[in-house]
Amino acid sequence: MGWVEMIRGNLDTAKIMLEKSIELDKEDEITLNNYEACKIMLKSKRLKNWGAYLLRETDYEHLKKLGDEDDSEEYERQVRDYNHTPAEKYDIIFSLNYTFDLIWESYPSDYFFCDDIVEVEVSFKHIMHKVILKTGDIDAEIFDGVYRALLEFYKFLAKRKVVSGYKSLKNEMIELKPELMEKMLRYNEIRHNEEYTKEEKDEIREEIFEGDAFYPFL
Repeated sequence: MGWVEMIRGNLDTAKIMLEKSIELDKEDEITLNNYEACKIMLKSKRLKNWGAYLLRETDYEHLKKLGDEDDSEEYERQVRDYNHTPAEKYDIIFSLNYTFDLIWESYPSDYFFCDDIVEVEVSFKHIMHKVILKTGDIDAEIFDGVYRALLEFYKFLAKRKVVSGYKSLKNEMIELKPELMEKMLRYNEIRHNEEYTKEEKDEIREEIFEGDAFYPFL
């Protein structure tokens, strides 16, 4: 719950919950790391939510200090933490938010939760159908960005033991990728082609995406 409140930007509440968690287990690395991230955000005037924390610039002065102190373990941890450039992080966050928005649109209620990795795996083909159909300028780069964002997100949750089944989801995504990529390329051939009538496009869309071609819900 501390991590969820931190994601939401409720840092004071998150700090209280994380401190209670640490009282229960003072050696839990996940909680300790989240607590340190929360303290950094509370001290900063700019880092007021998880997205801003991920997009923060590299603190080279702090890294130099760690190097001077010969704290190799902490130095390596910090370097791993900065393993994505700000631009890459922004792309991941943008793709993730965009994909989740499309998923939420596909449900008639607040049924879907972001950490429901089982539902994402079971409905992944339908989710990607929705992404392809709703993204008018989709290409290989955007397609790969959606894949990367989902995998990064669920790997992040899996490492922190929030979800299980990451490898199963990854395998399902990899197995479906050639089929989905082919569907994207085929649909792009007719999507903006004025030589096809609307009726012809509808027929081809239904052939490619079957039941997902017209129904709004997953």
